[in-house]
Amino acid sequence: MDYFKKNSSKIIFIFTFSILLHVLVFPLVRIAGDEGIRIHQAILFGQGLVPVADYSARAPILIILTDLSLMFFGRNLFAARLPVLLASALIAVLIFLLARAFCSERAGWYAAAFYVLSPFVLWRESIIKIESFSIMFTLLALLSLHYGITRHRRFLIFFAGISLGLAYLERQSALAAMLAFTIYLIWGRYILMEVLIFWAGMGVGFLPIFLWIFSHNAVAAGEYWLGLIWQIFNGNAWRQNVTHARTSFYLQIRTWGLAFIEGLALEGWLLFSGMILFFILLIKRYFKYFERWIISALLIIVYGALVFHSLHIWFVAPNFRPEVFLLMMISALLIIISFLQFIFSDNFKFLEHLTHLPLFLLVWFLILIIAYTIWDPGYIREFIPIVAIMSGIAFSQFPFRDLSLFMKVLFIFGVLSFWISGGAWFLNPKGEGWYWTQSEMRTLESFIEKNSAPGEDIFTANRLPVVLAGRGVFEDVSPFGFKFAPSFEEQFFSYPSPAEVLKELISRPPRYVVIDKRMTDFVFKFQPPIREFVSNNYREVNQIGSSKILLRKDLAN
Repeated sequence: MDYFKKNSSKIIFIFTFSILLHVLVFPLVRIAGDEGIRIHQAILFGQGLVPVADYSARAPILIILTDLSLMFFGRNLFAARLPVLLASALIAVLIFLLARAFCSERAGWYAAAFYVLSPFVLWRESIIKIESFSIMFTLLALLSLHYGITRHRRFLIFFAGISLGLAYLERQSALAAMLAFTIYLIWGRYILMEVLIFWAGMGVGFLPIFLWIFSHNAVAAGEYWLGLIWQIFNGNAWRQNVTHARTSFYLQIRTWGLAFIEGLALEGWLLFSGMILFFILLIKRYFKYFERWIISALLIIVYGALVFHSLHIWFVAPNFRPEVFLLMMISALLIIISFLQFIFSDNFKFLEHLTHLPLFLLVWFLILIIAYTIWDPGYIREFIPIVAIMSGIAFSQFPFRDLSLFMKVLFIFGVLSFWISGGAWFLNPKGEGWYWTQSEMRTLESFIEKNSAPGEDIFTANRLPVVLAGRGVFEDVSPFGFKFAPSFEEQFFSYPSPAEVLKELISRPPRYVVIDKRMTDFVFKFQPPIREFVSNNYREVNQIGSSKILLRKDLAN
């Protein structure tokens, strides 16, 4: 408690600054497809339905808090995003406290700044996603665990377990943190009692909400929260999951690694360079005799991967703007060149003071890499906080004052170019149909409100404008539910099967259908009978942005 009192002004500053930046950038943030799902699920919860048990939902804590925010501040986009926005600000505070605890206050400030100012955080961390609260609870668990170990306070270790249990409720990828944190405890020579206390805390954090939902629908709760654990401990299920869509593990991890490096460089701003510098520090700390060869290989592999993947995107995907990627690569090169003066020097005496904590961060990072490579490749969101802490530690140890004026200019230009390239990308990602602008969303909402009656259902794959307009969603259609449905007749989780949806469409066809890229790429692509029904019975009456509004043909006149 004394620790937080002494640092209260710093905590308040970081939290407030993060909030103000999110509010400033908010009008420019695009609409993600999942946001409509989360808001609709929050409204269903407010109507008395139980998440997971009564309808297919994830992240019950996010849903509950979103419902409370909508109830207090009205049904609007900012109110719906407010819990996630606050979680992002708390993540910035926790990153500061962790980097400060692991290294120094200077490292804490660097880490918090890299997180708060990165284009990814500014443009995506106010979007309603289920990772937000999972990341927040995970970082809180790590902070509590660290102080529980260093100050020999078992109740903090127990609280860390509670927090990580809540993180697992929100997103099952918290299993990676559970493994890493258990290794951290054993690493610190806390073998039995502390590990048991930690795992008992996870049970206390996880079980109340799980048992509440389990009492309403045991099958759904078991499938959602225990299915992944069952796969891990069942060798055959694990092998089926890994080999089902992946013929080559090497190709899988190479593809994921290329996308990760390019995504972190473009969206993470200085986090890309900070990650490289962090790896270099560890190499110089633990591989003194071979450091030059290993560092050279690291730079060639990581920067070569960035160049290769960016050029691939440039030529294969013309909707990506080559000038943004070119600026990004130049920026990364300038920053790395500014490092070279000291990378191969012996002026790193401070490395002797580094403890095992940076190595623990690397272990956690690698466990996440392995987990995401196998189960859900493509995400960088959960890596951002870890890399921010890594970067804060690395940059706080780097002797900027000893750089020549030329190198300092290169570094500053590289930093500014990095941020500009990332900002330019997010302002216009050219992901037509996937991310609406807020003006497009408001126009759709206005059209639906003016041309439909209260209580009327709209058939859509992106529910946000329908829900904000106060209209109903025809069936509980999920693009991913349609994609992963085992067959036309079978359902995915508690979503209705495609056959059930088609039956309802035939028996009581809605007045309007909204077609966007999620509808075409998931619903229509994977369920042709539904596409044919809509094509035969509806015609286009309006187009707003990349979305089309279709009206029943028998009502067209």
